[in-house]
Amino acid sequence: MRNKRYRINPVIARRLNLKINKTNRYRINKEKEAEYLSIVRPGTFAPKVLIFDIETYPMLAYSFQKWNTNISDDFIVQDWGILCWSAKWLFSEDIFNDKLTEEELIARDDKRISRSLWKLIDEADVIIAHNLVKFDLKKANTKFLEYHFGRPSPYQTIDTLQHARKRFAITSNRLDYIAKNFFKIEGKLQTEKGLWMRCMNNEYKALEYMQLYCNQDVVVLEDVYLELRPWIQPHPNMALLAVDVNNGCPACGSESKEHTHTNYNTYVNSYTAFRCKGCGHIYRSRTTLTPISSKKGLKVSIP
Repeated sequence: MRNKRYRINPVIARRLNLKINKTNRYRINKEKEAEYLSIVRPGTFAPKVLIFDIETYPMLAYSFQKWNTNISDDFIVQDWGILCWSAKWLFSEDIFNDKLTEEELIARDDKRISRSLWKLIDEADVIIAHNLVKFDLKKANTKFLEYHFGRPSPYQTIDTLQHARKRFAITSNRLDYIAKNFFKIEGKLQTEKGLWMRCMNNEYKALEYMQLYCNQDVVVLEDVYLELRPWIQPHPNMALLAVDVNNGCPACGSESKEHTHTNYNTYVNSYTAFRCKGCGHIYRSRTTLTPISSKKGLKVSIP
């Protein structure tokens, strides 16, 4: 596992015929970073929010037909595995990554990089990925189980794909489309046709580009998450995870807030509603505005 600033190595760039420009360089949103750091006072604990992405190689199997076929267990020649992964802590300038060595690629041995991913997830309070629930988390957990690493320490999850689908009708929920076409921000690196096949053919140059592609994914994912954050409901309670920020916003921890125009009302209670001035998230008070005595005669509709 490496801890490095995300800037494309000129030597690798020349090998991959990449043109180095501003879009290939990681940039951090200084305003959002300053806003976040101002939330956490000296001596307090900031939640560790991990943004990550993994790239896998497919299984090899025999099949008698192309469409609508079930493959027998005996026809599986080689199972799938992890090619590489990339991750970053929210607002950090460093990107962590790991990929198979040339020897591991030939042997299809992903135990070492699965272990390095496990160690990072084990540190996290919250993990974020696009299609986290159905892909990244299940794939990672499968490897953790296969290699007997045990379960990582407890964490909460945010799947940006699920929240995009649940709350909006964006034309496409692919990460690249949401970033470039919807939010008009930097998108994913372009991949050539057959990149995964080249990795399967043990072309290490292709795997090096795959790692750069994965690095860019977590940069894009961070930007998309921050755009979606005010709408994520429910959001892991960052104020609960940050010591001495118990009165803060559940989404970002900021204590800077304002009252909304209306209260938040349920069938039997009314609560004070707030809008976070830091991230725009809407949340409510824990205590009700409705005294118990005034609810004695309150009627409720049958759902």
